[in-house]
Amino acid sequence: MNTPLISIIVPVYNVEKYLDKCVQSLLNQTYKNIEIILVDDGSPDNSGIMCDEYAAKDSRVKVVHKQNGGLVSARNAGFDVMTGDWHMYVDSDDWIDLNTCEKLIAAINRHPDEDMVFFNMIEELESKSIKGKWKLQSDKYEIPYDREGCIELSKMTLDHLAGVSSACGKLINTNHARKNDLISNPKLRQGSEDTEYSLRAFYSCNKCLYINEYLYHYRYNPISITKKIDERNAQYLADCYAEIEKEIESFEHKNIFRKYLLQDTLYAIITIAVTTYFNPNNKEKYLRRVKKFRDVINRNGIFKDALAFGSMNGIDKKRRFTIFCIKNKLYFMIDVIAYFKLLMIKFGYYRY
Repeated sequence: MNTPLISIIVPVYNVEKYLDKCVQSLLNQTYKNIEIILVDDGSPDNSGIMCDEYAAKDSRVKVVHKQNGGLVSARNAGFDVMTGDWHMYVDSDDWIDLNTCEKLIAAINRHPDEDMVFFNMIEELESKSIKGKWKLQSDKYEIPYDREGCIELSKMTLDHLAGVSSACGKLINTNHARKNDLISNPKLRQGSEDTEYSLRAFYSCNKCLYINEYLYHYRYNPISITKKIDERNAQYLADCYAEIEKEIESFEHKNIFRKYLLQDTLYAIITIAVTTYFNPNNKEKYLRRVKKFRDVINRNGIFKDALAFGSMNGIDKKRRFTIFCIKNKLYFMIDVIAYFKLLMIKFGYYRY
């Protein structure tokens, strides 16, 4: 059996509470030919010290210390120093099953010409695990995709319910990535940077393989997410979607890609409205919040286009209603929606 080296890149920032669970899931992989790249992105807590301690105990661990630059720059710093034939990204508060790499290498040996292998993710909430019911799921364990299939998957990264837009949950052939400049977009900091990356990743592939198994555990902490109000996130999201808009201009079927993009942007607008400007924890005066929200929409053409032309097909009723309120400037109703979202979170109904 072919036993290529897998590089696992882990951006690390302020996660001392969760880091050990993540790293132990990597160190204890049943497949041993791995290197673990821990990128300390200027962590203010003890995360950087913990990274050095792991490296001192296991020669497979490499540590990069850098000034804080965000998730994108940390992933790219790891990409620059890795030596693996294949590589994957794992966020430092997440973890993977102990036999993940073994299963992926077995799949690669059965399908040696793949550019990328991707698999399912489980959302880990505080009290339960949720296996998402995504559009790709079938009774088959493996589904290979040819060039046309890869283009379809690229479109699906812009489908909110498809479940394929994360940069994690993917094992990528390193030669393919280097030939196609497949790194996280350095123009972006955060927001929907995973969507932008995955869109290009699938589009670059001639062949890829879907493994119908849940191997990646994504830690979802809705309480902390909801309490964190940072207006910069609105512009980060706008920058991501504007960058995607530029990229798809050179794609085949660019009009179909744009249709998907505008609908996905509607979800982003809802997120900005409910979690930032009309979040009950945002104590700024109501009229000031309204003005800021309207300003961020008006100064970003992709947001205006989404509200004007984005399709509502397939969007659930409560999100349709939120978009209706935004279009008709019924901002007081968004305040109400955001309040009830907070209640849903409090009583265990995590998703809006």
